[in-house]
Amino acid sequence: MVKAPRRKKRTATYKSYIYKVLQEKNTENEKAAPPRSKCSISKSSMNIMNSFVEDMFHRIASEASSLARFNKKRTLTGRDIAIAVSMLCEEELGKHCKSKGSIAVTRMGL
Repeated sequence: MVKAPRRKKRTATYKSYIYKVLQEKNTENEKAAPPRSKCSISKSSMNIMNSFVEDMFHRIASEASSLARFNKKRTLTGRDIAIAVSMLCEEELGKHCKSKGSIAVTRMGL
């Protein structure tokens, strides 16, 4: 009997989302400056950005879940996540993250 070859386990990455944000920011800059070609990012830089996003996601999720546990709740709310972001990020960056996050949530209609 011949064994079927094992498949690699797929890992979730944020690479496609990072690339989309990069292209969106590039088109925003084109409105103010003369048009340029598409913006690109190297493979190693993309891996660094992906690791950064994964790390921040896990930090925010663990901090928000500990806040929910502290308040004896079983459900994470947007308020828990906003507090976790403000606790993890510096002052100005935290304010910017919270404002962009609330805009994204209202845009999604959640």
